[in-house]
Amino acid sequence: MTRFLLRRLLWFAITMFVVMSVSFVLMRSVKGGPFDQDRNVEPAIEQNLKKKYHLDWPMWKQFLHYVGPLNLDERGPFGEGEHSGEKTFGGVLSGDFGPSFRYRDYTVNDIIGQSLPISALLGIVAMMWALALGISTGIASALRRGSGLDLAMRLAATGGIALPNFVIAGFLIICFVFLIPLFPVAGWGSIRTMILPGFCLGLVFAAYISRLTRTGMLEAL
Repeated sequence: MTRFLLRRLLWFAITMFVVMSVSFVLMRSVKGGPFDQDRNVEPAIEQNLKKKYHLDWPMWKQFLHYVGPLNLDERGPFGEGEHSGEKTFGGVLSGDFGPSFRYRDYTVNDIIGQSLPISALLGIVAMMWALALGISTGIASALRRGSGLDLAMRLAATGGIALPNFVIAGFLIICFVFLIPLFPVAGWGSIRTMILPGFCLGLVFAAYISRLTRTGMLEAL
């Protein structure tokens, strides 16, 4: 068992490294840069920006600096920056994903820190919907096998799997936001803002759980 887990972890690390390497090379191989959309930027300023973010380095050096944990700039590995007094960039291996080129004055860690708790909470709400709907409808469908309720449950499960999320979400927004204003159009922070998004995300998983529960119940009965 231990060897199996170690082998799995090793393959996971290799896969992550390959994906990270390929993504890095592809992004650097595309023509243009993160500052090309700023058309009014003077060439001298653009060169300073590239120097600041090490975009003027060779690709291999950028990659080693990106992976980390050694810093390859003039501030040296690990430690504190000699000139700015700020901690030097430590790379992915040290848990530092660097600055964001899209959102100025933010690092990738800042963006992940702001978004991850909301995404995790939304995932928990979706899983609660999926378990509640999937198990209950699967049991009801198995107990009433061959009835109209069973047929309706199976059709609903098929529709939940077949229909894309954005179609179901659009329909629910029209019904329960505009026609029957039970939920807000946007926002986050209250229970009312979590119900509809969580329901939409959990619906497809509820359909799969319903089918599996029905099959398991019929085998047991």
